[in-house]
Amino acid sequence: MFNLTQDERRIVLFLSVFALAGIMISRAGKGFFFFKEAECDIRNIGKFNLNTAGIEELMGAPGIGERLAGRIIERRKVRKFSCIEELKEVKGMSDYRINKARDYLYIQ
Repeated sequence: MFNLTQDERRIVLFLSVFALAGIMISRAGKGFFFFKEAECDIRNIGKFNLNTAGIEELMGAPGIGERLAGRIIERRKVRKFSCIEELKEVKGMSDYRINKARDYLYIQ
């Protein structure tokens, strides 16, 4: 198919290996190696009181980012949470997100 000299084949092989290594390195930070973020993130250790947790603690629960954490804090300024299901009153909190965060939050 291709009539390449031995030197040309070596160059093609070298470039192929180099390109593959570059792709693997660039993907390493994007989950290419199937590491779960929750297993590597030390913020996810422990439970947080929904009525007293700060923004960083709330963000430690899976499914809760900075915006949702801010909305939760704004909601509890109006009225404290009496159960986890009241998170549905916070804009952007779905049943799915509540179930993901449930193991990291409690009410006291």
